[in-house]
Amino acid sequence: MEHSIENSDLQQYKDYAPTAFDTKGLGLASRQDWYVCPVIQTRDSGCFEQSNYSSLLKTIEDIDPNGNDYEEHCFNHWGPGWIEIILVRPNSAAHKKAIEAEFALSDYPVLDDEDLSNREYEDFLESWESWASGDFVEEIIGYRRDSLTEDEIDWLEGADPDQILRVYEEVATDWLYEHSFTEIHINYASAKKVTVEQIKKAMRYC
Repeated sequence: MEHSIENSDLQQYKDYAPTAFDTKGLGLASRQDWYVCPVIQTRDSGCFEQSNYSSLLKTIEDIDPNGNDYEEHCFNHWGPGWIEIILVRPNSAAHKKAIEAEFALSDYPVLDDEDLSNREYEDFLESWESWASGDFVEEIIGYRRDSLTEDEIDWLEGADPDQILRVYEEVATDWLYEHSFTEIHINYASAKKVTVEQIKKAMRYC
């Protein structure tokens, strides 16, 4: 299908509302005829929405570095706290890129796989540092308590997340993490694969 305005379903701002409970075209009196890009991000957005928003914004910035034909707008919202959208001037190069993104997303939900992958990995590392490493240690101890010495248990409970990550990467060979739009899932089941010898090895190289 041709990527044209006639075939596009992008809404003009005058017809746009984040939800059915919101007012269409709220505010922005001088931008009612501008078009809303097919990506948004909110306070609650995960890697998926953040990546698509950022990727399209970068594409538009590259062709319109002075920002003449696009604008970002952020609104407080009763649901997700705030919503951020991109508006593009009708019949501009930025409008054309928004339509291209619209059609691309109708075929495949990600605009930039590499960007999304990088964001997901960074999210994984932050989650690992914050809570997942400790949860994984608890799983290991739960499976191996009868085989571990007190020193080994103490080491596991006090080890740096990076040290535990090396053990995790050895056993979570099928998958390290998965994302479901806003949540990250850790492969805790792999804890039962951790051997006492792997723990001893990790202790020697810490």
